[in-house]
Amino acid sequence: MPRLAARYADELNVPFLPIDEMAAHRELLVRACHDVGRDPADVQFSAKRGVLVGRTTAELRDRASRLRSLASDPRSIDEYLDWLASRWIVGTPDRCTEQLVALERAGVDHLVLQHLMPEDLDMLDVVANRVVTPV
Repeated sequence: MPRLAARYADELNVPFLPIDEMAAHRELLVRACHDVGRDPADVQFSAKRGVLVGRTTAELRDRASRLRSLASDPRSIDEYLDWLASRWIVGTPDRCTEQLVALERAGVDHLVLQHLMPEDLDMLDVVANRVVTPV
C-alpha cells in the first residue's frame, strides 16, 4: 500500500494499527516516495482509530461495558479494554493525550476518530475539552 500511495495518492490512511507499528509504516511510505521521486511531504500519513474516553476510570469502564454489550463481545471488561487499547484511543484524558502524542511522534499527520456510541454526546465533550495535544 505505501508504494501505491507514493505513486498515486495524496494520503495514506492506516486504520487501527497499533501505535508501536506506526513509525515503521511511516518510514515505508517515506522510502516509497523517494523510490518514485516524490517528496514524502506531499503524501499525508493518517490513522483511523476508535475512541473511548472517560473522565475517570469508572466512567471509562462504564462506557466500555456499554460498547461491549453493543458488540455482543464475550470477553471480560478488562480483556475488552486491553483489546481496544491496542488499536484505539482509550483511557482517561491524560492517558488519551499520551497516545495522541505518541501517534504524532510516529509521524501521523492527522487522525480520523470513530465514535461507535453516537448517542453518548458527553464523551464527545470529554474529547473536545479534556483531551489535548501540544501545539
